Amino acid sequence: MRVATLLLKGEIRWNVRPGDPAMLPLATLHGCKLVNPLLFTGAHDRPQIIPLTAECCHVLSNRLSLVVPRGKAGPDAIAASTQSFLRTLRIVSKQATLPTEFFGVQVAKVTALPDLRFPGAPATKGFLRGTYRVETAATMTLIERIEQADVASDTPVCHEILLDALRACETRNQREAIVYAALAVETLTRSVLNSEYRKVLAAASPPSHLNIVSSKAGRSSVRADPVYDVLTKDNTLGRLLHEAPLYLMRRSLLQDNAELYRRAVALDHMRNRLSHGRTDDVKDDDLFALDHEGALRSLGVALEVFDWFGIRGYVLPRMDQVPFGGADDTLVIEVS
Repeated sequence: MRVATLLLKGEIRWNVRPGDPAMLPLATLHGCKLVNPLLFTGAHDRPQIIPLTAECCHVLSNRLSLVVPRGKAGPDAIAASTQSFLRTLRIVSKQATLPTEFFGVQVAKVTALPDLRFPGAPATKGFLRGTYRVETAATMTLIERIEQADVASDTPVCHEILLDALRACETRNQREAIVYAALAVETLTRSVLNSEYRKVLAAASPPSHLNIVSSKAGRSSVRADPVYDVLTKDNTLGRLLHEAPLYLMRRSLLQDNAELYRRAVALDHMRNRLSHGRTDDVKDDDLFALDHEGALRSLGVALEVFDWFGIRGYVLPRMDQVPFGGADDTLVIEVS
């Protein structure tokens, strides 16, 4: 069999369990089989393996191995599909630092893969820094649920912008984290409003509180709500979170959560300051100061606005501790 190992531009975090398969067929990758990250064909390919419990180990690997069937697809097609697969895996797992590109491929012919050996319970006591690293780890079960084309093509771009903000915060790029967090809020808001507006215009009987009118455009008829169009013509985030949804959807962030509304508008103002290079007047005690806590606060606002729109599952990259190991307190291993 041929095993293609992709050299990734970063590490994927995995949670692997004893019952996970050694290989997982993926129809969206032209019949390739994803190799369990615990299985590698050479010592230099070994990932970092951190046993958490007897039933779960945390694996960090900058490689992704595929068993490639002969004749089903060329290398270019597999490469393009793999990048789309990695993008989908990042979106679904919400693992912000998951790489979506690779810089090389190693191909080897093997007669059989080695036996899958689960490491078992940890021999020493220690902890991981960051619960989010475990919560957003990829799993073989998660990959089984992925429908690549549907997720990757239909997911609004606001999700990837939010993941970019989370990645920037984790890598301590505070300015980028704040700007992307604000951009994610605005992009999500516009996405939801545009989706709801399209539904209203397509409805045979629009809600009675709206003012849908039809006008001629050449040989066709165009429907619109002039009141809504005026409300959204103003590009201020405050209006997009208050007047526009209140008119269209009968709900407003200002009415539902005035404090979150205030922080969301303040975050948008900070984004404008940073985008125009006005950083000299940013104080250390500002709500969104250019430090790690300021970046976390900006992400907290973004996650709360996503939650208000019904989108959940994202977690802040806080450096809390995930303990693992037995009763021996004489040795503590910190894994950064």
